[in-house]
Amino acid sequence: MIKLDRNGINHKACCPFHHEKTPSFFVSEQRQTFNCFGCGVKGDVVEFVKLYEHLDFKEALRYVFDKSGLPESDWQQNQERSSQDIKADQERKEAQEVFEKVVDIYHKNLQEKESENVLLYLKNRGLKSETINTWKIGYSPEAWQFVESKIPPSSILEKVGVVKAKDGKRYDFFRDRIIFPIFDIQGHAIAISARIVDKGEPKYLNSPDTILFNKSETLYGLDKAKEGIRKFKYAILVEGQMDLLLCHQEGFNNTVATSGTALTDKHLQMLRRYTNNLMLIYDADKAGLNATIKAWSLALKYGFEVKTAVMSAGEDPASLLLKDKKLFLNTIKKAVHVIDFVISQSDNKSRISTKNSLDKIIPLIASLESSIDKEFFSKKTAEYFDLSLENINSELQKYTQSQSGYSGRYVDNIDNNLDNAEDSGKKVYIVIDKALAEFKSLVYIYNQQLNTLVLQSENPKDHSDKIQKIDSYIDEYKNSDLFKLQQAYIPDLNSIFDKIGDIDENVIFNLENIYTQKKVDLDFYKQEIDISYKNFTHKIYNLVFQEIQNKLKKAEIIKDNNSINKYTQDINILWQNQKK
Repeated sequence: MIKLDRNGINHKACCPFHHEKTPSFFVSEQRQTFNCFGCGVKGDVVEFVKLYEHLDFKEALRYVFDKSGLPESDWQQNQERSSQDIKADQERKEAQEVFEKVVDIYHKNLQEKESENVLLYLKNRGLKSETINTWKIGYSPEAWQFVESKIPPSSILEKVGVVKAKDGKRYDFFRDRIIFPIFDIQGHAIAISARIVDKGEPKYLNSPDTILFNKSETLYGLDKAKEGIRKFKYAILVEGQMDLLLCHQEGFNNTVATSGTALTDKHLQMLRRYTNNLMLIYDADKAGLNATIKAWSLALKYGFEVKTAVMSAGEDPASLLLKDKKLFLNTIKKAVHVIDFVISQSDNKSRISTKNSLDKIIPLIASLESSIDKEFFSKKTAEYFDLSLENINSELQKYTQSQSGYSGRYVDNIDNNLDNAEDSGKKVYIVIDKALAEFKSLVYIYNQQLNTLVLQSENPKDHSDKIQKIDSYIDEYKNSDLFKLQQAYIPDLNSIFDKIGDIDENVIFNLENIYTQKKVDLDFYKQEIDISYKNFTHKIYNLVFQEIQNKLKKAEIIKDNNSINKYTQDINILWQNQKK
């Protein structure tokens, strides 16, 4: 919140976008604009929200209209929006209103005499009344139809995940549980994480994905933590609701939490809008580092400076804050870079233990964006394990090559989708599709930046030869031997190229989010485009090669010499193609 003081016909304040002691930030009520004479930022209300809330233009516009109470469809170009889209907006708005009523009902129920044992439990866990009210913590009684006794029954209650229907009967999804509402970035309640009061399973019951909520895209507490993140210039990531609530209550209001899911790309994209510095709390009682290292590696790939603070055995942030706030603060101050931490926990006493330790450290070093950081931690690792730097670099190279040709960018993570595919063929199709999506996005970003350069240039002809089109690459591919073999062995792969001009906005966002921080030039994108093109054609090569080999093995079993000769010849053609 920014405190404005009257200054004649205008208002003034210290600028929220740079540090200053004397106010140079002015707001004109007549012109409905702001201007900082210190750092030069200026604009209207949408521009202010865009900068202050770290949103893109569309999100900032939605934020302003939401605060004004106007329907979302009013700010969109209705002639470009279908009736289904406008209807979906209205359904979402109605769902939002109903869900927030449900949260208020649960919160009010916690204050009732019948719930005093639950309220006492929360206060014994260290929560103050102010915290309970600020976060709208509530209680759902054991009754099967409590919600619909307070709100007229409707299908919306099912759509937002608070009521279920089975065999014609409707019942509350959350019963006899403490209700922790989850909020979106604007502070709207969109989901619930519900904790069992006594013993029972599951300990936590979370809202399913709904028209309001996607657990892989929501960080618990970010709406209230963004101010603290701006102030402290880093974010603390914890796992549980109680950990987060105690952190905020005790002044560590830059804390966020995942809720019922592991750390995802979307979580990191949101955090990158506010900070590049991330501190992860590590629970010393956890059995092994592998799951935690996966989250660390993902954060490093997104360019975060990632530190870890290690809790003492048997402690978590909530318990430590209740015992000794200073001790928790000292734990935070002693946080170290995640690679330093993993090295310190490593066993270098034998060949096997060294190899096992390097299996954890090498992926982390490979995830680093900065070549300086990579060299720094490579030297540190070599020194700790008494190995040469050449050996560490060799292991890094092997690891990078083992990642199916990817070069440490967003698409490194697409293999996570493979477990969801129904069969091996579809798995490979997913990989090719994602690799092609990255290629198309790079071409798009390259041409967008080139257009900007042409507009700024005194002689646009200087750049006319640089324009790259997706079609030219695809034409090159379709004239290759690889395409002819693909047609013969896997013709249905053509579906990948059916919508070659379509661009995946999520991939564009990821790539821009990574590369714009580096201020890379056009030549860099040109190189990345070539690498990305080779990447997806190489994957097709592998798929075709495997298909031919399978047919060759079958032909050898039945001794079909004609087929053996044909498949052998095709494999030779593939090899020649690969050499080119």
